[in-house]
Amino acid sequence: MRPDPVPEERFAAAHEQLEAALPGNGSLATRYRAWADAQEVPAEKLLAATKAFARVLRQRTESFVGLPEGETVDFDEVANEPWTAFNYYLGGRHSRVALNTDEPVDALFLPMLVAHEAYPGHHTEHVWKEATLVDGEGYLEETIFLVGTPQAVVSEGIAMVALEVTLGDETDEIADRVFSDVGFAYDVETSRAVREFRDALSGLQVNAARMLHIDGSPEGEVVEYVERWGLRSRERAASAVAFLVHPTWRAYASCYASGLELCRRFVEGDIERFRRLLTEQFTTRDLE
Repeated sequence: MRPDPVPEERFAAAHEQLEAALPGNGSLATRYRAWADAQEVPAEKLLAATKAFARVLRQRTESFVGLPEGETVDFDEVANEPWTAFNYYLGGRHSRVALNTDEPVDALFLPMLVAHEAYPGHHTEHVWKEATLVDGEGYLEETIFLVGTPQAVVSEGIAMVALEVTLGDETDEIADRVFSDVGFAYDVETSRAVREFRDALSGLQVNAARMLHIDGSPEGEVVEYVERWGLRSRERAASAVAFLVHPTWRAYASCYASGLELCRRFVEGDIERFRRLLTEQFTTRDLE
């Protein structure tokens, strides 16, 4: 599927909704960045909070969709990478999830990141497909993962809906408890509004990628576009655009937005349909 541009009216509406959730002086971008900075998880607490969320999400995943026997995930920290986190599936029901310490992580994003990379996202998909499709059915093609293909669209879609199908409306309550245990104050009320804002902006990277690779816009102009609509600092906007010009990842941005659209529509809140995504072999056409 070819990703279509997202109407900027959607971004503008998201800005208007966020205004009410972030009262105070200064521009919306200034207030938003101040809130995100205040909610940034301290580096010394990041790994502990990540592992705590993994325990909660693993328990919920096992209860909802089950897990193959013997699966494990290790978390560690890295630097100098173009992404925030990455799942390295090592086979044998084992993953290594790397967290990029160069990229600040705010408290709202961390549970989504853990769900995306581990439970019930990439790790859970890999272990179940190894168990059911490779070991069970002999589909050796499932032992490889091809970047920038329809397979990646489906996999990223699974990971993008992972948090909402496992925690749903309980997300903020659970996040508040987890962060309290590691000594960090989580802003429950504002986080709900910011989550809706970020969800509405899920297609921003697609628009930016189209500007770069289809329209031929200068990179600096695209950075300004991401800075404006994403309410990001110049540095964070430039980092987002760097991902879009990276030789490996330049076409990958659409996998997130397109995958989210396809998998959210397919699941529609039904945990059994989500379990099918984890255990069966789907193409993007199957989900359209």
